[in-house]
Amino acid sequence: MAAAEHTKEMSFGYWCARIGQAFRARLEMRTRQMGLSGMQAIVLSILEGLGSSTLVELARMVEHAHPSVLRHLDSLEQEGFVERTPHPRDRRVKVIRLTEKGRAAVPPVRAAMFEVQEQAAEGLDDAEVEHLLAGFKKIAMNLGCC
Repeated sequence: MAAAEHTKEMSFGYWCARIGQAFRARLEMRTRQMGLSGMQAIVLSILEGLGSSTLVELARMVEHAHPSVLRHLDSLEQEGFVERTPHPRDRRVKVIRLTEKGRAAVPPVRAAMFEVQEQAAEGLDDAEVEHLLAGFKKIAMNLGCC
C-alpha cells in the first residue's frame, strides 16, 4: 500500500482499535445488567475454560497489566465469584478458581458475548465471517500475537 493511502479509513490499526473499542463497549453494556464489568465477565469465562489460573496467566491472556486484573479479581472475590488459594509449589502465588456462584454466572456471560458477536456479524454471511476470521488470525500471527 502506498504511503498516501495510509489514511485512517485504510489503516488496519485504526479499524482494529475501533472494532475492539466497540466490542468492549457493547459487552460492557450487556454485562453491567448482570452486575459485572466486561473485563470481569471475560475473566470468568477464561477461568471456566481453564479450571484455574494465576494472576500472571490471566493478565497475559486478557492483555492487561497485573494491577488492573488484580482489581477485577479483588472485586470478583468480594462478590463471591472466585476464590484464591495458595499455590501448591510457590507460596508467593495464588491459584484462582471459580466458586459455585462464578460457575453459575458463566452461561449468561457467554450468552452476552455471543450476542455481541452476532450483532457484529449482522449482514455478513458465513463465508464472509470465515474469511474475516482467517484474515484476523493472519494479522495476529504477523504481529506475534496468539
